[in-house]
Amino acid sequence: MKKARIFLASLFVMAIIGLAVNIHFSVGQKPQSVDMKNNVEALADGEGSGSTMCLYPGTVACPGDTDIKVRYVISRTLEK
Repeated sequence: MKKARIFLASLFVMAIIGLAVNIHFSVGQKPQSVDMKNNVEALADGEGSGSTMCLYPGTVACPGDTDIKVRYVISRTLEK
């Protein structure tokens, strides 16, 4: 019985720590829908002789829009 209480108490403490870490890292981030809208706009700006895709929120500036920070930038040209 005592081992079960210790186990449940440690499980509860780990859950609280996990929740605190999650809240700590999520503070200050924009909602995903705003990032998706900005990525669609960035894709539309790149139409023409090639395309640029900006994927996932991150730290790299998306070409053509200095306010958007992304994790990946993929560029393709349609030249032969």
